Amino acid sequence: MWRKWCARSVIGRIEILNRSQSVGLVVEVPTTKEPKIKGRLKVIEWHRRQVGFWKTKLGISDYGMLWVAWLKGIVLGLLVYHFAIAN
Repeated sequence: MWRKWCARSVIGRIEILNRSQSVGLVVEVPTTKEPKIKGRLKVIEWHRRQVGFWKTKLGISDYGMLWVAWLKGIVLGLLVYHFAIAN
């Protein structure tokens, strides 16, 4: 039952849609000030551009990018352990 319903929030508007029957309920929500979403979207777009740049520069796939991130996390964790925790 819950899988048929999709609730999504839009700036100043909430839409609840039933995907199987094309029936929906739209409720307008008054907003007093604009939320801080625009700044977050800029950061997300910047991050997507950076990921795309490094992906093409290194010539690796999405799966390869996951391995790079995993190895980077292991190295960073070992460095933090060595310099901050072990001493």
